[in-house]
Amino acid sequence: MLGWRSHRMNELTPAPTVTARYSGSSVRMTALIVPRGAGMPPGAVTLVSSKVSGGTGTVLVRIGRQLHRIRFAATSASSRAVRSPRGTP
Repeated sequence: MLGWRSHRMNELTPAPTVTARYSGSSVRMTALIVPRGAGMPPGAVTLVSSKVSGGTGTVLVRIGRQLHRIRFAATSASSRAVRSPRGTP
């Protein structure tokens, strides 16, 4: 899977990619697209944790100093800002 981003038309810049290996009869991969504000560097967006249980996934994503909880299933998703964990700037 190749990752690219484009800041201008016809210009491609390599972007971080994800690789995974799974054995079995069924697999689901989910991509999370997180918009950043102007001037916010790519490193300001980090995945804190992820969990899948019973067909529902939950990820915690830090965007700058704010933590967001995103829950998703096959046909729906929701996002809300949550309090930053203790010890986090």
